[in-house]
Amino acid sequence: MGLRKLKLQDLSFLMKYSGDIGKLDEQWQRLGTVSWPMDVLDNEDKFWMSVHDHHAASGKQDFKEVGQFALSMLALPFRNASVEKVFFTN
Repeated sequence: MGLRKLKLQDLSFLMKYSGDIGKLDEQWQRLGTVSWPMDVLDNEDKFWMSVHDHHAASGKQDFKEVGQFALSMLALPFRNASVEKVFFTN
């Protein structure tokens, strides 16, 4: 699994997000700092569930917004290739 080094602002579907863009961007930038378990890296749904459910050492859910946003975009009926390309690449 490789996280694309895109800027969050470059995502064509960012306009669908109604939350705090600053918080989303901060979480997006930190995704590459975590060593994600190998068993989730080959499945985008499992990966983004792991991102959403990830907890920092403090016990705080530290990627909740970006995980929820990715899961909601992947759940759209069209499962658009541009969405999948951004959120998951092998």
